[in-house]
Amino acid sequence: PDVKGSCGCGSVTYELLRRPMFVHACHCKNCQNQTGGPFALNAILETESLKLISGDLQPFKMATGSGLGQTVFRCSNCYVATWGHYAAAGNGFVYIRVGTLDDPSVCQADVHLFTKSKLSWLTLPNDTPAFEEMYDRENFRFEHLRDGFFYIDEAGADAQCDGPRRGAHRAAGAGATKKQAEVMQTGRMP
Repeated sequence: PDVKGSCGCGSVTYELLRRPMFVHACHCKNCQNQTGGPFALNAILETESLKLISGDLQPFKMATGSGLGQTVFRCSNCYVATWGHYAAAGNGFVYIRVGTLDDPSVCQADVHLFTKSKLSWLTLPNDTPAFEEMYDRENFRFEHLRDGFFYIDEAGADAQCDGPRRGAHRAAGAGATKKQAEVMQTGRMP
């Protein structure tokens, strides 16, 4: 896919070996505070699909809207957060800070989370799912794979989603990794 990124000073560089499976826009107070912005935008992919090219990272334990916490990896020189592991998803998945990608436009939000604390002046797209808190990982399912895309189970989405939904979500079809296949089989996202 040739998707690369770096920290603010450029000493940490990395490459995504696959396209992200899913992109979260989190509007919780913790993400607002930790990023200094209206929300955090995280592209999710399998940890083995992330290649650190250069630089040293320091892990920092941080709070999350779910209350379970995360480990954020920051450049040891400029302290820019490059990615993290959320406790709720485990270390098998990495959450890339989209703003650190060389071209952040390649990752648009697939879902907006913790919209109960969304800034009032921010208008969300009508065609993207939005949840007042975190979606229920056990019940919010992705029904099936068709043409390389995940499709939301509308019954589950109707029960939990406080905004409109869109059908297709980016994910690899042919050549899917073991973790992607597990997500496809169970329908559960990290």
